[in-house]
Amino acid sequence: MSYQAFLSEIEKGLPSPVYLFYAADPFILREGIVAVKRVVPEPDRDFNLHIFDMAATDDAFTVQQMLDVMNTVSFFGGRRFTILTGNIQKIAKKDLEKIHDYIASPAPNTVFVIFHSGTLKKDGKTKFDVLKQISLDIREAEIPFWIKE
Repeated sequence: MSYQAFLSEIEKGLPSPVYLFYAADPFILREGIVAVKRVVPEPDRDFNLHIFDMAATDDAFTVQQMLDVMNTVSFFGGRRFTILTGNIQKIAKKDLEKIHDYIASPAPNTVFVIFHSGTLKKDGKTKFDVLKQISLDIREAEIPFWIKE
């Protein structure tokens, strides 16, 4: 899948409960996060948008804390959006199992979006094969479309 598929999902309001977006370019990932943020109505962002960055050292979190957030009913109704950023291939095996358990049965009003930094290796793709996976890497043929957007 491609960047155009990503934009199509954004236009639909991210209807699937779990996504995996990946790109080698950090700029494209940041643009993707901004696009996902725009899906959440601005008045609801403080309560229904949570971003967990695996690379952040000042705001460390555990996978269990992230799962607790995703399983909490959203304030003011609507859907809760949880974003996990970083290199998912560096997640500890026990934490990865917890994430897989959540993915198998996601909370009904939560959208879990994983932004993977770097190329996703073949074994990484198979580990997350139940997710809707979209590459944000822009192919040469898509550059004019990306610029226009």
